[in-house]
Amino acid sequence: MKATFNMSITIRALIFLTSFLPTLVLAESSRLLIISEHDAQVSIDGEQAGAVIAREPKIFSIFPGEHVLWLRSVDGKYQWSGQVAVAPGLQRIFDKPLRPVDPMTPFIENELNPADEHTYRIVTVNGQTWLGENLRVAKGKNIVEPSGERLYDRASARTVGIMPGWHLPKRAEWERLLATYGSGAREALTPGGASLINLRDSGIFSAPDGKPQRWESPPGKGVACYWMDESGSFTPAVILRPTAIEIGGNFPRYSLCAVRLLRD
Repeated sequence: MKATFNMSITIRALIFLTSFLPTLVLAESSRLLIISEHDAQVSIDGEQAGAVIAREPKIFSIFPGEHVLWLRSVDGKYQWSGQVAVAPGLQRIFDKPLRPVDPMTPFIENELNPADEHTYRIVTVNGQTWLGENLRVAKGKNIVEPSGERLYDRASARTVGIMPGWHLPKRAEWERLLATYGSGAREALTPGGASLINLRDSGIFSAPDGKPQRWESPPGKGVACYWMDESGSFTPAVILRPTAIEIGGNFPRYSLCAVRLLRD
């Protein structure tokens, strides 16, 4: 009887003591599904988590919450790092492209312009992000080319179809782009060049009477003009010539030139 009484006191004491301890709840495991265009090593919160094979989805079990994710291609040329959040018991899909480690290596994306519902090719190189094709918005004074790209007068270039978060580049921004490639800028920035920006030799038009007329060389002869955001009695522009690119060529306001935008 005494042993039973002592055991009862012990059990009650344990119940009393444990009632003041915090309740432990096991975290529900979550999953992070990673898809990469490259064979890559994966680290989560600074710890090596494994590797992925290009274009083969792989699942990593992790605790819910915010995590620091880092991927680096096995050749060391591309990587991604940043925060990812995974909800309890759910699966998060990570399929963001890895970016070049070398800022001189062009990085290609796509972005929809709500002004014309066209998805534009976007090129990032040396810290600048440019449209990889000429603007196509069918507003303002413009003419359309066979490619669907358009040439605009000065007023339209400054107001028509500017994508949210983008702007018409200034002289210094064009100069920085050309300086990236130095004496080889014309070859690098035109179709087939290393930059992948593909400035096109669309020709140059003028329309003093409202009727566009081509002047200088026809398409295919290496001539084009691109508006930049500067003012003057004659409007400065970027001229694509057969052997070089000239910044600051002056054109009458009734000239029609192509538009490339730069991300803010």
